[in-house]
Amino acid sequence: MQTVLATLDGQPLLLAQPDIQATESTAAPGEAGAEGGDAEAQPQGFNPMNMMLIFGAVILFMFLLGGGGGRKARKKQQAMLAAMSKGDKVVTIGGIRGSIVEVRDNEIVVKVDENNNTRMKFSREAIREVLSEKDETDEK
Repeated sequence: MQTVLATLDGQPLLLAQPDIQATESTAAPGEAGAEGGDAEAQPQGFNPMNMMLIFGAVILFMFLLGGGGGRKARKKQQAMLAAMSKGDKVVTIGGIRGSIVEVRDNEIVVKVDENNNTRMKFSREAIREVLSEKDETDEK
């Protein structure tokens, strides 16, 4: 059913009436024409795919923001491990302090006791930090 209105210039203007099915789905339960179902419960024009795209974009955004700090720290650690050389003072992940005596491919030999000449082998990844000259003088 359509409603016709006249405009100032005499042209007819047609106005569309709402869809009959849409008015029937809003009827209260128990009234004639009311049907139960998920399709009628959703508002017209709702597309679940749009919601999934929004959630996907938010998850991607959080992933990109969250991963940046870890990558920077990993690169810094790898650069420090690559720059280690004989004579550097180091601290292991276990808290052992000493000076590097020998650097091998995947192993570091650290002298931990000056008096007894005690040496220990560590994996490169077991070194937490390389102490600078300034750090060593501050401790004494």
